[in-house]
Amino acid sequence: MVVARENHVPKDVVVDACVWHAAFVRDLLVHLAVDGIVSPIWSAQIEREWTTSVCRRRPEIEPARVHATAALIRRVIPQGFRAAPPASIVRGLIARGLPDPDDAHVIALAISDRVPSICTFDRRGFPPGLLRQLGIATVSPDQLLSTVAEASRDRCLHAIERHRRSLRMPAVGREEYLAMFRRNRLPVAAARLESMTWPNTESPDTG
Repeated sequence: MVVARENHVPKDVVVDACVWHAAFVRDLLVHLAVDGIVSPIWSAQIEREWTTSVCRRRPEIEPARVHATAALIRRVIPQGFRAAPPASIVRGLIARGLPDPDDAHVIALAISDRVPSICTFDRRGFPPGLLRQLGIATVSPDQLLSTVAEASRDRCLHAIERHRRSLRMPAVGREEYLAMFRRNRLPVAAARLESMTWPNTESPDTG
């Protein structure tokens, strides 16, 4: 078993549905994954959860558009998409009294694929005592992004700059872009990026 160490965020990480739900965080994660900076892992069930949630909470968005986005992510980073974890692992986790049995499949995916971290905005469904026994840790998107920004500065900055330039309706300058980090619950990552020297491509339309 690969054990997640304290204050260490591995490259491979199971990404919970609540993280995929947030469009800004989702798109940023995909940009980082394309460059091999992180390796997000998810299952059909996780995909089903986030697409269903977006369709329910954002009725102004056509469901076909949401599902097209999910399909595009699978095409762009196909190596992260997994089959469902074994049902026996899911049942075993539920039997151990998880706070939220609906989260069992996320932990089961980490177990079956030997992934040491789960990225989530909501850690309440992932009891730390049980995860420690399994050699798994939870990380917030903010912790994940701030850690990779520090560990792979140049590569991370170029991927992040590409993400910023992709936001064209309207175009977004760096100050507003970092404000978007903070609005999306990524304040530590924003502060870390703010202290770094960015590529010299400030214009949102460059590249």
